[in-house]
Amino acid sequence: MKVCKRIIATILATAMSMSVVACKSDETQDTTTEKAVVTETTETTAPTETTEATTSAANGAVIYSYPEGSYIGLESISVYEDHVDVVFDQNTLDQSIPYIVKNSVEFGYCGLLVNPYTSKYVECDSQLVCENGKYVVSATAQSLDSNLSLTSCFAGLRLSSDGSNLEIEVDQTSTHVYSYEGFLTQSEEEQTFSSYRWSEKTERVWRPEPNCLGSGDIEIMVYAVSHEVPNMIIQFMNQNPDMEAKYIVKYMYCNNDGQAYETRLNAFLQAGEGTAPDLYIAEADYIFPYTQGEFSQYAATYEDLLGADVMNRIKEAGIADYSVNLGTNADGKLVALAYQSTVGAFIYRRSIAKEVFGSDDPATVETAIGAGTQSWDKFLEAAETLKGKGYAIVSGLDDLYQVSDKACKTPWVVDGKFNIDKERTAYIDLAEKVIANNYSNDTDSWQLEWYADMSDENERKVFGWFGPCWLINYIIAPQCKDKAAFGDYAVCKPNLGFWWGGSWLFANAQVLDDADKKEFCAKFIEWVTLDTSETGLLYNFANGTYDWTSAKDTVSSSVVLAKSYGTMDFLSGQDPFTIFIDAASSTTSSGVCWADADMNAFFTEKVSEYAHGKISKDELMEQLSRKAEEAGIEV
Repeated sequence: MKVCKRIIATILATAMSMSVVACKSDETQDTTTEKAVVTETTETTAPTETTEATTSAANGAVIYSYPEGSYIGLESISVYEDHVDVVFDQNTLDQSIPYIVKNSVEFGYCGLLVNPYTSKYVECDSQLVCENGKYVVSATAQSLDSNLSLTSCFAGLRLSSDGSNLEIEVDQTSTHVYSYEGFLTQSEEEQTFSSYRWSEKTERVWRPEPNCLGSGDIEIMVYAVSHEVPNMIIQFMNQNPDMEAKYIVKYMYCNNDGQAYETRLNAFLQAGEGTAPDLYIAEADYIFPYTQGEFSQYAATYEDLLGADVMNRIKEAGIADYSVNLGTNADGKLVALAYQSTVGAFIYRRSIAKEVFGSDDPATVETAIGAGTQSWDKFLEAAETLKGKGYAIVSGLDDLYQVSDKACKTPWVVDGKFNIDKERTAYIDLAEKVIANNYSNDTDSWQLEWYADMSDENERKVFGWFGPCWLINYIIAPQCKDKAAFGDYAVCKPNLGFWWGGSWLFANAQVLDDADKKEFCAKFIEWVTLDTSETGLLYNFANGTYDWTSAKDTVSSSVVLAKSYGTMDFLSGQDPFTIFIDAASSTTSSGVCWADADMNAFFTEKVSEYAHGKISKDELMEQLSRKAEEAGIEV
């Protein structure tokens, strides 16, 4: 095979204390293959001394795991006498890296790169070999799955004989280069942890198996898009040992790349009792089918779960109308609530504000960009001023679209007919002006150049971003870690009220017929969404005491935010919570409808083409009308 130049990242295997969540399982062991043993970490401490790995006499397995969230890209490595199992973590899955490398010498298997969400795989042209005390598996074959391109492939791993070093090789031609940082730790206690797993001798299909929490006999099924809700269940059971003893919660999670989560959730809901989840999540981008569309029939109303006074409790908690409306069904009944507040603000650079506008105080920047005016006029004036000083006001058009889209007062369909809201019309003109006048760096969101703008790695610095608190905590701040831009940010109110993202928690209507399941679902949902006490999820989420990440995040209850402490080092000590509370008053979700899935992405694509001079405005409007007709909207 051809030998690619590779980047080799070496990670020390270090010991640290961890707590292991055991999965109660009655499954029988497959006698044709060894089952990998994986541990799940729920708590971490600082690394201690390096520990030499040992080999189990029983099956020759050496098991490694790492603290979840440390961006190493790996969940576990299991080294057996005849093969190596490598499982990538959820963060890596979300970033669309090829996911599993497996190889077996005894049965002559070639290495495999597997996408568990599409059940497709790549066969590699080399076998695992043990050379000079190192296990090596290479992956250079062409992909059989369009979602797994060769240019972003994991090329191999090398594990030293004493287990002290893991070397990960990434193909030099990769379009994405990832830094594998963090630790690998040897597990002293072996616990079974069901996960996506290759069925070695039967068929080339991945089957999700539930992970388990609790020690009881009453089964609760949960399906989520990430570890977030399962982590909440851990905290809930820690606070309620009686619930932990009574129930066993079986959960599965899957990201929504290629609508993978939606597809599986739909199938599970339709499968009915025994397969359908008792609790499930829908995110803002695809919530409509579960509240007012095809799958809304499966959702229990919060009134049936929590009682007739639930709407009064929502008002007392200070939950924004946009969040309530998104979780309301066609009959006007609430069927889902979010726990986060995803209300947006303007996140700007302090140093640039001082240079250009004379002060980094939020009030000064709010005046400069026209905060609360529900207009782009002052913002464009600020963009011209910033350009004169050599700065871009935003990174790209996508940053502006998120505001315009969620500021819409009317949806794509009004009284059954095609409708273009005035905010969308304004965005068409805004995009053209921003590109024509070079007010942005013309990047696309979620691409390397967009991330680079956050930490000044591109030639022209960017003044700010529009986004919720999660954009600060999980996107911008990590990009600026250990760089000059860290601590040089602040938050102010935006010119238009908007929100972006969020996850809504549902209970299946079938739990209403089972008193025990109803009890768990009702108490858990109440604790997650309506409990405003200091022991509730919302308070701990807001104050960064929910889990080991210590990220302070905005929550749905303004009452909780008002009594929380949101100061952040990244914002140079600013507490942004009051700004997000104030910004919530101008948000709306009245622009959301069933046609979003068909129209939104197409709209942004065509507006970008118009802004860059590739099509005329008349052609843009004609293509939008044609797309609406294809989606079944009367034009």
